Amino acid sequence: MGRTPNRLVSAWIFWVAVLLPVLAIASGIYWAVTGFGTPFFLVLLIEAGVLRVLRRPVDEVLNGSESAFEDLRLFSDLLMRVERERFTAPPLQVLMTKLCSHTRKASQTIASLSTIVSFAGSRRNQAITLFAIPLMYTLNVALAAERWRRVHGSVVRSWVDVIGDFEALLSLASYAHEHPDDPFPEFVGGPASFTGTDLGHH
Repeated sequence: MGRTPNRLVSAWIFWVAVLLPVLAIASGIYWAVTGFGTPFFLVLLIEAGVLRVLRRPVDEVLNGSESAFEDLRLFSDLLMRVERERFTAPPLQVLMTKLCSHTRKASQTIASLSTIVSFAGSRRNQAITLFAIPLMYTLNVALAAERWRRVHGSVVRSWVDVIGDFEALLSLASYAHEHPDDPFPEFVGGPASFTGTDLGHH
């Protein structure tokens, strides 16, 4: 999801997604007060036309977000498990600093995507479809998904790398625990050198 280019980038899309629902609500109130519904239906026709034009990219964004979240859902459990730990070793602390996006933890960031995906799934609810055109529901949810991608999508790859590093370290730690007599190298500062004691070959 992080590497897929945004599909809803034109400025006019944002403005119609904000202004047309406001006009629909205002004209709906005007209709209720005066009994004159022409402005409301005119706004509905404009909204329906915009949604028709943008139907394909909106569907691609929403379907892609749902698919991406399914991939990230189980990964989020791993992130939460690692985030609960408190590490004192500086290299591990450095790894932990990479498990975030801006000021939010990685798991919290994925949780915000979960909320967006939940809204995207609600577009299939018959109760929501009644308001889908006046509120331009699908377009606004798609814009929220694109905003998530733009703000957080680029760091997802680094989260995968960090979890991979932790997995490698856990494998080494497990081996050291199960084979306490096997030697492990000790890294020290200074010029590059290699010092061995009682080396042998089996």
